[in-house]
Amino acid sequence: MDTCAKLLEQAVAAHRSGRRSEAAGYYRAILDEAPMHADALHLLGLLSSDEGRHIEAVSLVRQAIRIAPTQPVYHINLGLALGRQGKFDEAVKSCQDAVRLAPGHAPALAQLGRALLGGGRPGEAAAALREAAAREPGRADWWNALGRAEAESGSPCAARGCFERAAAIDPGFSEAWHNLGQLALQERDWGAAIEALERAARLEPGLELARRQLAECLRNAGEEAASDARWERAAAAFQQLAGVEPGDAEARFNLGFALSALGRREDAETRYREAVEIDAGHAKARNNLAHLLLARGESAEAERHLRLAVEAAPGYWEAHYNLGIACQEAGRIHEALSNYDRVLDLVPGHADAHNNTGGILLSLNRHTEAVSCYQRALRTDPQHADARWNRGLALLALGDFEAGWEDYEARLERKDVPHREFPMPRWKGEDLQGRSILVWAEQGLGDTLQFLRFVPMVAALGARVTFESQTRLAPLIAAAEGIERVVPRGCDAGPHDFHIPLMSLPRAFRATPGNLPPPGPPIRLPEARVERWAAAVSAAPGLRAGLCWEGNPANRGGRARSMPAAAMAGLARIAGVTAFSLQRGVAPPAGVAGLEDENSDPLDLAAIVSQLDLVLTVDTMTAHLAGLLGKPVWTLLPFAADWRWMAGRADTPWYGSMWLWRQTRPGDWEELTSRVAAQLAALCRHG
Repeated sequence: MDTCAKLLEQAVAAHRSGRRSEAAGYYRAILDEAPMHADALHLLGLLSSDEGRHIEAVSLVRQAIRIAPTQPVYHINLGLALGRQGKFDEAVKSCQDAVRLAPGHAPALAQLGRALLGGGRPGEAAAALREAAAREPGRADWWNALGRAEAESGSPCAARGCFERAAAIDPGFSEAWHNLGQLALQERDWGAAIEALERAARLEPGLELARRQLAECLRNAGEEAASDARWERAAAAFQQLAGVEPGDAEARFNLGFALSALGRREDAETRYREAVEIDAGHAKARNNLAHLLLARGESAEAERHLRLAVEAAPGYWEAHYNLGIACQEAGRIHEALSNYDRVLDLVPGHADAHNNTGGILLSLNRHTEAVSCYQRALRTDPQHADARWNRGLALLALGDFEAGWEDYEARLERKDVPHREFPMPRWKGEDLQGRSILVWAEQGLGDTLQFLRFVPMVAALGARVTFESQTRLAPLIAAAEGIERVVPRGCDAGPHDFHIPLMSLPRAFRATPGNLPPPGPPIRLPEARVERWAAAVSAAPGLRAGLCWEGNPANRGGRARSMPAAAMAGLARIAGVTAFSLQRGVAPPAGVAGLEDENSDPLDLAAIVSQLDLVLTVDTMTAHLAGLLGKPVWTLLPFAADWRWMAGRADTPWYGSMWLWRQTRPGDWEELTSRVAAQLAALCRHG
């Protein structure tokens, strides 16, 4: 074997093993010995092309062709080098020369197809590549190139088949998977695109385009699923996106949103916190995080996030709205109003902002202005149940019962009110003679006692009335005259012709402040109960007063209407007063005698009240029970009293024996009880 042949053998071995520098040395050594060695020129040119030195490659291969013009492979690799320079017309000509020299030569046809494809001639490229693949069907790269040509020719189905064939031949061929992913991406088939692009990115981690396109697919898939409320699918897509793009705050935000929609609030909170850690100015993430915090009463932290949100995005009305809620819950109502005003500047027809503004005005006893706010909310959203219900409360407080009862019906449409279904229709004024009707209690115990007066009016229409009561009140109501049948809530009331919620009866009977029926019906208290409590109360000297200072602590309104026990206990120290506690389940303060125990029921309370000279109570069931029994009762009200006590009145059309005492400043029970104490002392002095 001569020297050049031996060097060529060593060069080719090094070239195939990827030892390019070593191979180049051998090729140059051959050319030093034999400058016209065509194979050395050709192979050194191919190596130069692979290393990106295309001009040098073209020069070397052309020299080889001049020496041996009939070698098809020289023309093929000249076409390759020219194509890599972007000189596709010249590349096509070179490959056509290869095909003429060796008709049907598969590699020549394949390289011709690639050159034609690069030159923007996909139809011709597909023909050449199709013939090449038919002759050598095991070449994954040729099927992949044919797929590209078919795609650019407008044949996506054929292209997909080619890419799938390439991937089947070589499952590790990342470019084929990438092309499958891009084709699916163009067709908005997110599932197929994600599967293919994820595989391409895994096979070739440095393939940045595939990673970016995978992120795009996941984002699109998540957003599309979210738009259709398919939250499980959305969460899965955004979860995967967060893994692909760990520094993408928006991905974490969207994942949090989907998780929140699924009710997974703790997980959603974690994702929102991650989003603001990545991007401290992500206003939406801070707003949504604050929304979750507000829901569980953590208004201070919620407010901090909301202030950062509006600082980052001054025009982001949602953050201003939630900041208004946070300030309102913290009692900073003027700051809350300012935020609602900002919302209305940005979104003039924002019904919730108008509604909340009305609520603040109502808390300031500015009822007429509140009504205007609710009307603006309803002009924007006529179906806004809260605004209509709130307008009803304001109108009732102003004494407009006719319009107020109409709006009060909206309570049954509010989201936080459990909806009840009945097999019989609701009564809407039909003839009740000889027919049966179920009247059902719906809100608090005090509401039931206040509106019980309307039940005998239903019976007077000739109806057989069944009254469904709260379980605790059932024994007391069963003792009322004129109510034929009482069933505790949850028990089977049997079939009826109609039903109606108790607090819809005033509307049905067109109740006004001037035509309210008297409190009642009368309660037939068991003699044994009366005798028991008379023995405990009647021997007490002076004015026997019952004190009740606390509403239901589980009820937000009940907490607002309650006063400190110490404030009420001060009334027990007035000369001539013997005070008894009417507070169930709470130890009485010093100077107040305890009566009820955990086993007492409303019949016991009624029997106790019947033996007292006066009841002093906050706005709770006890006030209504005393009024129903006709017992003198002083009801101590917060600054923004409930609608039923109307605006600015010291008396009430609901109970002739009741006197109303109102705070002059929000939360100031001390000033109120000092006025009550003065009046109580005067009452004791003058008998």
